[in-house]
Amino acid sequence: MIDAWQTFVDDGPTVEEHERAQSQFAREWLTELSALDQRADRFGQAATLHGSPGWVNQRLRTVLSVTVDDVVRATRRWLDPVNRAVLVYRRKEA
Repeated sequence: MIDAWQTFVDDGPTVEEHERAQSQFAREWLTELSALDQRADRFGQAATLHGSPGWVNQRLRTVLSVTVDDVVRATRRWLDPVNRAVLVYRRKEA
């Protein structure tokens, strides 16, 4: 698991992984906005957290503008494996 994480930190996602993640986000975001109650929640959230309900209309464009290089830079900056915590769960012996 740690080797896979280090590979991700070093190389970032593949183009296919990145496209798949963006497609999944777009589908989920548009699905949320298709329901009236969810749309109202998103507009309220945008007004409260971002100071503008119009943020909802920019969210998809913003996320889809993220490149693989952006992901690599953010991963290297924020997700340094040296700063990780590892939890090990052990069964209690009877």
